[in-house]
Amino acid sequence: MNKLCKHYISDVKALFPIMQKPEKRYIKKLSDTIEEYCEETSITSMDAIYDSFGSPQDILTEYFSIADTPFLTKKIKISKWIKRGIITLIVITLIAVSTYCIKIYRTQKVFENEKMFSEEMGLNE
Repeated sequence: MNKLCKHYISDVKALFPIMQKPEKRYIKKLSDTIEEYCEETSITSMDAIYDSFGSPQDILTEYFSIADTPFLTKKIKISKWIKRGIITLIVITLIAVSTYCIKIYRTQKVFENEKMFSEEMGLNE
Protein backbone atom coordinates (compact mmCIF):
# COMPACT_ATOMS: atom_id res chain seq x y z
CA MET A 1 0.00 0.00 0.00
CA ASN A 2 1.16 3.50 -0.79
CA LYS A 3 2.60 5.63 2.05
CA LEU A 4 0.13 8.38 1.24
CA CYS A 5 -2.78 5.97 1.65
CA LYS A 6 -1.41 4.75 4.98
CA HIS A 7 -1.00 8.34 6.11
CA TYR A 8 -4.57 9.16 5.08
CA ILE A 9 -5.95 6.17 7.02
CA SER A 10 -3.93 7.10 10.12
CA ASP A 11 -5.27 10.67 9.86
CA VAL A 12 -8.81 9.30 9.79
CA LYS A 13 -8.13 7.02 12.78
CA ALA A 14 -6.70 9.93 14.77
CA LEU A 15 -9.95 11.89 14.50
CA PHE A 16 -12.19 9.25 16.05
CA PRO A 17 -12.87 10.15 19.70
CA ILE A 18 -13.41 6.50 20.66
CA MET A 19 -12.24 3.32 19.02
CA GLN A 20 -14.44 0.32 19.70
CA LYS A 21 -15.70 -2.55 17.51
CA PRO A 22 -18.11 -0.55 15.31
CA GLU A 23 -15.51 2.13 14.67
CA LYS A 24 -12.83 -0.46 13.95
CA ARG A 25 -15.13 -2.24 11.47
CA TYR A 26 -15.93 1.04 9.74
CA ILE A 27 -12.26 1.98 9.46
CA LYS A 28 -11.38 -1.53 8.26
CA LYS A 29 -13.95 -1.28 5.42
CA LEU A 30 -12.73 2.20 4.59
CA SER A 31 -9.08 1.13 4.57
CA ASP A 32 -9.89 -1.84 2.32
CA THR A 33 -11.62 0.52 -0.12
CA ILE A 34 -8.72 2.95 0.01
CA GLU A 35 -6.19 0.14 -0.50
CA GLU A 36 -8.06 -1.05 -3.59
CA TYR A 37 -8.18 2.50 -4.92
CA CYS A 38 -4.46 2.99 -4.30
CA GLU A 39 -3.61 -0.27 -6.04
CA GLU A 40 -5.75 0.57 -9.09
CA THR A 41 -4.47 4.11 -9.50
CA SER A 42 -1.05 5.59 -8.98
CA ILE A 43 -1.44 8.13 -6.19
CA THR A 44 1.15 10.89 -6.14
CA SER A 45 -0.44 13.38 -3.75
CA MET A 46 -2.86 13.58 -0.88
CA ASP A 47 -5.08 15.83 -3.00
CA ALA A 48 -5.95 12.85 -5.21
CA ILE A 49 -7.12 10.88 -2.16
CA TYR A 50 -8.99 13.92 -0.82
CA ASP A 51 -10.73 14.33 -4.17
CA SER A 52 -11.84 10.69 -4.17
CA PHE A 53 -12.75 10.15 -0.51
CA GLY A 54 -12.90 13.59 1.04
CA SER A 55 -10.93 14.96 3.95
CA PRO A 56 -10.59 12.94 7.16
CA GLN A 57 -13.07 15.35 8.77
CA ASP A 58 -15.56 14.50 6.02
CA ILE A 59 -15.12 10.79 6.75
CA LEU A 60 -15.75 11.40 10.46
CA THR A 61 -18.83 13.49 9.70
CA GLU A 62 -20.15 10.75 7.43
CA TYR A 63 -19.61 8.13 10.15
CA PHE A 64 -21.45 10.22 12.74
CA SER A 65 -24.35 10.77 10.36
CA ILE A 66 -24.67 6.99 9.91
CA ALA A 67 -24.12 6.02 13.55
CA ASP A 68 -26.59 6.22 16.41
CA THR A 69 -25.84 9.59 18.02
CA PRO A 70 -27.17 8.94 21.56
CA PHE A 71 -25.22 5.69 21.70
CA LEU A 72 -22.02 7.42 20.58
CA THR A 73 -22.55 10.24 23.06
CA LYS A 74 -22.94 7.73 25.86
CA LYS A 75 -19.76 5.89 24.82
CA ILE A 76 -17.81 9.15 24.68
CA LYS A 77 -18.99 10.14 28.17
CA ILE A 78 -18.10 6.71 29.55
CA SER A 79 -14.65 6.80 27.99
CA LYS A 80 -14.13 10.30 29.42
CA TRP A 81 -14.94 9.06 32.94
CA ILE A 82 -12.72 6.02 32.51
CA LYS A 83 -9.81 8.26 31.47
CA ARG A 84 -10.43 10.52 34.47
CA GLY A 85 -10.48 7.49 36.77
CA ILE A 86 -7.21 6.17 35.38
CA ILE A 87 -5.56 9.57 35.74
CA THR A 88 -6.82 9.82 39.32
CA LEU A 89 -5.43 6.37 40.15
CA ILE A 90 -2.07 7.29 38.64
CA VAL A 91 -1.90 10.52 40.64
CA ILE A 92 -2.86 8.74 43.88
CA THR A 93 -0.25 6.05 43.20
CA LEU A 94 2.44 8.66 42.55
CA ILE A 95 1.59 10.48 45.76
CA ALA A 96 1.64 7.23 47.75
CA VAL A 97 4.98 6.11 46.27
CA SER A 98 6.50 9.55 46.83
CA THR A 99 5.34 9.57 50.45
CA TYR A 100 6.70 6.07 51.00
CA CYS A 101 10.08 7.00 49.47
CA ILE A 102 10.32 10.13 51.63
CA LYS A 103 9.53 8.06 54.73
CA ILE A 104 12.21 5.49 53.83
CA TYR A 105 14.75 8.25 53.14
CA ARG A 106 14.09 9.89 56.52
CA THR A 107 14.35 6.52 58.29
CA GLN A 108 17.67 5.85 56.56
CA LYS A 109 19.00 9.25 57.66
CA VAL A 110 17.99 8.52 61.26
CA PHE A 111 19.84 5.17 61.16
CA GLU A 112 22.92 6.85 59.66
CA ASN A 113 22.88 9.47 62.41
CA GLU A 114 22.50 6.78 65.09
CA LYS A 115 25.38 4.81 63.55
CA MET A 116 27.61 7.90 63.54
CA PHE A 117 26.61 8.66 67.14
CA SER A 118 27.37 5.12 68.28
CA GLU A 119 30.76 5.16 66.49
CA GLU A 120 31.64 8.48 68.12
CA MET A 121 30.73 7.15 71.54
CA GLY A 122 32.63 3.93 70.95
CA LEU A 123 29.56 1.77 71.41
CA ASN A 124 30.37 -0.54 68.47
CA GLU A 125 33.30 -2.19 70.28
